[in-house]
Amino acid sequence: ILAMTTAKHFWNAAVPFAASRVTRSVLLSPLRRIVEQLLRIPASHKLLAREQEFMTKIFRLLAMTLVDTSMWEDALTIINLGCSTVSERYHEDLWGLKLLCSSMLGRNIAAEVLQIKRFGPGAQAKILISLAESSPNRREQYAAYQRSLRIFEDSPMARVDVLMSLADWLHGEGFPLQDVTDAIMDAIELLMSADDR
Repeated sequence: ILAMTTAKHFWNAAVPFAASRVTRSVLLSPLRRIVEQLLRIPASHKLLAREQEFMTKIFRLLAMTLVDTSMWEDALTIINLGCSTVSERYHEDLWGLKLLCSSMLGRNIAAEVLQIKRFGPGAQAKILISLAESSPNRREQYAAYQRSLRIFEDSPMARVDVLMSLADWLHGEGFPLQDVTDAIMDAIELLMSADDR
């Protein structure tokens, strides 16, 4: 399909620009055109797994570019289009941005947060930490860290990463130093108990 071939050539040229917010801005217009063409692929064409994975990357890059310019509604539209175009197996790469956009638009994201249970623990925590780091709502940020800790109840090393991120966030948000210290001490205890095994 010509649209897919064109998109792949574009991707190869776009990758160096994708790393930075500043350079991503030049991709906005051509990315929109590429996505428009990809959306015209007939439903009768069954997308192969590698094509779906590639399309997910394109949708994600366009959504990130829109997020960079605070075009939350447009980014959310692209993410929803991506989720309706590729199979559910590829949604986890889009879900963190979906939660971020919904949150920035002031929408209640509780139902969407519950839906991340369908992804693996690593993806769940990554999505929740991403939400925690970018949500404008302090309560949602804290809740996302707490959910991440629950997800990794049986994975001590992953909990250490979440606890250290939480300590950094608590310090940055001006929480009492004791709260920051408690999170760090919990991480140290997990590390020391892992050494004992």
